Amino acid sequence: MKFHATILILVLILINMIPTQAPAQDGRRIIDSLYMSSGRLPINDLVADVEVFAPLEKQKGATSLSLASKDKVVFKKPNKLKLDIIINDPGGALDGKQMTIIRDGVQCWQYVSAGQYPVKKKPDEPSPTLNLPPNIQVYPQDANNIYTVIGKEKISKINTTKVKIDDKGTGEITIIWVDTKRWVPVKMEKKVPDPKGKGSPITKTVNYREFRQLKDGRWFPFVLEVKVNGKTNRVVVYKALSINVGVEDHLFEPMKKFIK
Repeated sequence: MKFHATILILVLILINMIPTQAPAQDGRRIIDSLYMSSGRLPINDLVADVEVFAPLEKQKGATSLSLASKDKVVFKKPNKLKLDIIINDPGGALDGKQMTIIRDGVQCWQYVSAGQYPVKKKPDEPSPTLNLPPNIQVYPQDANNIYTVIGKEKISKINTTKVKIDDKGTGEITIIWVDTKRWVPVKMEKKVPDPKGKGSPITKTVNYREFRQLKDGRWFPFVLEVKVNGKTNRVVVYKALSINVGVEDHLFEPMKKFIK
């Protein structure tokens, strides 16, 4: 009996030593668990006040950040988005001007506080805004993505699990570093192929910081630093945030006139 028990133990040790790759469903499960807390619903809608800062070139190649706009963000699952933007450009022609962008998953409209309405109308590209953290604004095409756990990495003393997302339709490759204790993204890197198929992919990176626990228990990043090909493109700072407040569909309908 002792001999058989010893053999069994050796077999179990050998099995545990065999390297295994995390199944695809684990990657999808990790991404779908973002912003979740025990007994809470997923994020179905949100309303936020944000400030957007853009880099301001200074002497000797140095850069600093300057307030570019104050935005009201209204979102509803799966992909409806409305941005009310007040431009900050002291001394410039656009200072204080208002702009509204509406995306309903099919069409995208852009309105400004002067001129014809809308000034722009185009199909809503199935590409989530980087001003929201990942896996909030989603499109039907995302169901075809392939999710793979590719390892673990410590970022800013935070242990993360890396999930790679392959978009077979567009060729985009996205990696998200997830803190699986608070279920928040710590970093995202997205490689977007050159649409003409000649140049190098565009690399978009977002670092997520200042995680705060909301009243319902879930965690959320309040600072998003967006970089394009290694250069800071903007920093988005959340000043106020409300989750699952019952946003109504009519807010995303085309505007008959611009309301100041």
